[in-house]
Parts: sequence; structure tokens; C-alpha cells
Amino acid sequence: MGAGVSRTCYSSCRTHSHVASSPTAFHLTLHLLVVSISLSPLAPTPVCSTSIERTLAGGTTIICDRYAFSGVAFSTSKGLPFEWCRAPDVGLPEPDLTLFLDISPEKAKERGGYGKERYEKEEMQRRVREVFTNIAAEAREQETCTWVSIDAGRTLEAVTNDIWKEVELVLGSSELKPLHKLWHSHTEPS
Repeated sequence: MGAGVSRTCYSSCRTHSHVASSPTAFHLTLHLLVVSISLSPLAPTPVCSTSIERTLAGGTTIICDRYAFSGVAFSTSKGLPFEWCRAPDVGLPEPDLTLFLDISPEKAKERGGYGKERYEKEEMQRRVREVFTNIAAEAREQETCTWVSIDAGRTLEAVTNDIWKEVELVLGSSELKPLHKLWHSHTEPS
């Protein structure tokens, strides 16, 4: 994570400590911990979902760093079942736009600080990238969430310009989209 990221709350500090150096992990517990603190440090998913929906209904735009997809990608890459990793997040509000900053492990290694966190190993990053690619393909099939992959191996200016172009398309749209639920079709009977 870049400079300026606050890790002042207890759960964020503990999670970062694990990611940065812990030699062992209970991946099942860690996944559920990350899911709960990334959405709300005190609330289970249904309460968080209601809070998000209420905030959106009030006219506030919400921007999330990682949201549900990151936890699923990293936990699945550690060998946990995809459906199990996805289950805690089913029914959360689906994003109008997901920006995936895609960078090859080779290009990421050229940047300062790469490899300091336990998951910044080339093979792990390849597995994570593959899971994100699968999530993106599934999101595109659903046609309710816009998933855009941005080549993050370019200059900061080029990546920033691409991000703003996509964000402005969403913010500038006068069309009010209905609120869809994340992975909802996976819980409904066929």
C-alpha cells in the first residue's frame, strides 16, 4: 500500500502486520476477518449492506478501495474454495464501476517496496491476477457492473488519466441505475 494510507485502527494494524510478516496464517479466519473489517469494523455484511444502500440513497457517491473482489481473489489464490470465499459478500450492493489496476508481477517488481508484504511473491501475484481475470469475466457476463481493466504498468499520469476518464463517465451520467446485488444470481434458485 502506498504512502498516506492510515493504519491507525486496531484491526487494520493487525491485518497489515499479518500481511507484512506473519509466517503462519489461518486463511479461513483471516478471510472472514478481512471481509468484516474492510466493510465495517463492527458490523456483519447485512448491516453494512443496509448502511451502504442508505448512503447511496442519500445521494452520496461511495468509492471503495478493493471492496469484495480483493478478498475473494487473495483467499482463493491461497487455495480456499472460490464459492466459499465469495459467500460472505453475496448480496452486498454491486458497484457501478470496478477499476482493476492490472500490472504484471515483472513490472511490479521494478517498483520500490515490492516483495515486502508476504503476498508480493511472483507466483502468488500470478494466481491472484488469474482469479481477478475470472471475476472480471463473470462481472462482464452479468452486464450490471462495469469492470474496466487499466494497464497499471504505465506512467502514473497515464494511469491517472484512464482512471478519471472512467470515473467521469459514471459521475457524468444522468441515468440513475437500479441498485443490483453483488453475486445475487448465485443465491437465487434457477
